[in-house]
Amino acid sequence: MEPIDPTPPPPTTTLSYARTGEPRLRVGDYLAQCVTAALFVGLFVGAMAVAGRLKGLFIDFGLKLPLFGQLLLHVHEVYSTLRLGLVLWVIPPVLPLLLARVRPAARRWILLVAVWFALLLLAVVFVGLVLPLLSMLEGISGRSGGAK
Repeated sequence: MEPIDPTPPPPTTTLSYARTGEPRLRVGDYLAQCVTAALFVGLFVGAMAVAGRLKGLFIDFGLKLPLFGQLLLHVHEVYSTLRLGLVLWVIPPVLPLLLARVRPAARRWILLVAVWFALLLLAVVFVGLVLPLLSMLEGISGRSGGAK
C-alpha cells in the first residue's frame, strides 16, 4: 500500500471566456444615457432647423444680426452642407458604449459639460435669433400701426 499524500492536487485550469476588467453596462443605464444623448442631439438639430427657417426671413428683411446670430447661421450652413442631420443621430446609441469605459468621476464631468453646452446653445439661439426676430416684428407692427 502506498502512503497517502496530504497535499491537495494542483488546481486544474478552466477556460473562461468572460472578459475580465471590462466595465459592464446595464440595460437601464444604457437606455437612460441614450435618451439623454438623444435630447441633446435633438436640441441641436432643432436649433439648426430654427436657424434654417429664420435665415430666409432675415435676408428678406435685410436685418442685421448680432454676432451670435451670424455665428449660428454659419454653423447652420456647415450643418446643411455636410448633411449632419442624419449623422448626428448616430451619437445616442454609440455614446453610452463609449462612456462605459470612462471612470464614473469623468462621466460626471462629461455630463456637466454637455448640460452647460446645451444651456449655452439655448442662450445663443435666443440672443442671436429670437431677439432680432422680436425686434423686427415690433418694428413692423409699429410701422403699420403708425400709418393709420
